[in-house]
Amino acid sequence: MLIAASQWTVFFTAGVVAVAMAFASWLAFGTESWQAFFHWMPMFSQAFLTEGRAPWGKMQSIYALVRYFGGTEQLAWVFQWIMSGAVAVLLALMWRSRISYPLKAAALAAGALLITPYLFLYDLMVLAIAVAFLVRIGLRQGFQRHELSALGLVAALLLFYPLAGAPTGFVATLIVSGLIARRAGPWWRREQAPSLMAATSA
Repeated sequence: MLIAASQWTVFFTAGVVAVAMAFASWLAFGTESWQAFFHWMPMFSQAFLTEGRAPWGKMQSIYALVRYFGGTEQLAWVFQWIMSGAVAVLLALMWRSRISYPLKAAALAAGALLITPYLFLYDLMVLAIAVAFLVRIGLRQGFQRHELSALGLVAALLLFYPLAGAPTGFVATLIVSGLIARRAGPWWRREQAPSLMAATSA
């Protein structure tokens, strides 16, 4: 999104900071810690995403939802890659559009949860960012019809997860994403503005 919004200063600063932190960790803990990281990462991926060592109901992604209902690993990856690609494209277009920053930030928070296959319930704390922006907009501009009831359903899906034991958090993320899209409206039209309008009027 930093690239889509042409935020090059932040983009390169983040890259420099990441490299600096990696170098600092190497100085503090040595090469062995990095070797262990790259050694165990594929093993954890194999254990959780392929073998399902944790029950699929504990994970809150579309990948886990497909596996929860008995789908194969290949089918789950197909669904996950389609969703990840679609979300990435839509977010890039939204961030280049003229919609308000709070809606862009809310969409980014919700989209980050939809893109990853490895997502446990505690990771859904990020969804609070999107909900907070929606509530802030609602308090300022008034809540839309069914918006509060939908947010109540989101809270219920998260609270009743221990009873359901299913990827209810994924459904909650989809609901919040739908509310954001509804608030944004036809953002693809707003993206066009002055040049297109001038050409049309001419």
